[in-house]
Amino acid sequence: MKIKLSERERWLVFFAVVMAVVYLFYGFLAAPLLNRIGESQKTYRTLRNELIETRGKAKILDSLGGRSLRDVAEQKSREERITEALQYLSSSVTTLKLNLRSIRPSAEERKVGFANATDISLAMTGSYNSLYRFILNLEELPIPIEASSISITGTDGGIAVDMVVTVYY
Repeated sequence: MKIKLSERERWLVFFAVVMAVVYLFYGFLAAPLLNRIGESQKTYRTLRNELIETRGKAKILDSLGGRSLRDVAEQKSREERITEALQYLSSSVTTLKLNLRSIRPSAEERKVGFANATDISLAMTGSYNSLYRFILNLEELPIPIEASSISITGTDGGIAVDMVVTVYY
């Protein structure tokens, strides 16, 4: 059984077959390859950014002159570290409009893992919102400070807070 096709119909069949081949090529070969190329580009960008960040950290370490970070941290005395913590705490209290009644660092220093820790007692008055912002602000200070204990009592027009914070260095 032989089908007779005109010249025009043969060209239409030819182009239909070519279009089917192109569609199958794109669907099964080209599209997955293009997706893999896109994923590879994302991975490349991520790794490039990590490399740039690592190079920056390496420059900072080189600027330390071969000293370890522990050596750099140990250059400050205990009194300098406590004074720095007191400055951060009093600045935060003043900024948040709390009334600082007393601030007293502990004479003891204790070892916690690889760090040293000192407790600082704070007594202050103010509003609940100011105290809440002060506690949130402890996380944002450039040195690690943790609220160890908090005692809150109500007063006329606000609250009174007795707090112990632990400073790690």
